[in-house]
Amino acid sequence: MNIVLLGHQDIASNIALSLIVTAMPQHRYSIFLSGAVAPRSAQVTVLAELAALERKLCDDLASRGDSRLLPFSALARETGSTLQVLARPNSPNGLSRLADLRPDLVISVRYRRILQDAAISIPKFGVLNLHSGLLPDYKGMMATFWAMLNGEPSIGSTLHYIVDGTIDTGPVVAQACITVDRSRSYLDNVLSLYPDGCGMVIDTVNRIEGAEEIVPEMQPSAGHYYSAPHGGDIARFQDAGLRLFNGDELRRFPGVP
Repeated sequence: MNIVLLGHQDIASNIALSLIVTAMPQHRYSIFLSGAVAPRSAQVTVLAELAALERKLCDDLASRGDSRLLPFSALARETGSTLQVLARPNSPNGLSRLADLRPDLVISVRYRRILQDAAISIPKFGVLNLHSGLLPDYKGMMATFWAMLNGEPSIGSTLHYIVDGTIDTGPVVAQACITVDRSRSYLDNVLSLYPDGCGMVIDTVNRIEGAEEIVPEMQPSAGHYYSAPHGGDIARFQDAGLRLFNGDELRRFPGVP
């Protein structure tokens, strides 16, 4: 199949796209990143530090020696693609760029732009989004942060279709849960979601390729949408003995030496 991958320049998106591509090398891929996004809460410097760390960890993948995990640049080379920014997917130019590729499927992982109807209608088999939260209770940004802050015993990821311009509301294909490890950082817990999360993506793509009908489950109207945390939220997180990051999260990722 001809697959468009939409991501963001953070380590979780990089790992997820790597796991997907290296597990399914038979497909043709085009890779687009969402580009720079203005911080919603500029006063929370620790979030800027987290973003900087994640960019560094993306570059560090080159030295990890794990053939499943490639930095974005190497991932583009491996797929015969080029790494491009698609910051305005709903603009005439953005729609033209997507349509010219004639994708069978679009897969979004942590892409920071909202697709509207015209973009969603382009791929033959629709748009799948891998969300790092359990829907419908944890829509929006940094779902794992909010789940940890709320004392949830489990976190998880949700694979769902994007069917309109709303956020994290589309019909659900599958979900995967793991136990929260509160001794580990927020980022560490987030990365722990992606082996199972990408497994759901890979299984669903194989089912689509095999002409199996995918019957997703509509989400209930209940749930909660979370925005990026502010300074007070970060302080409560830290007061609970939790950490956003510690810098060695990749060392603990499954299979990384």
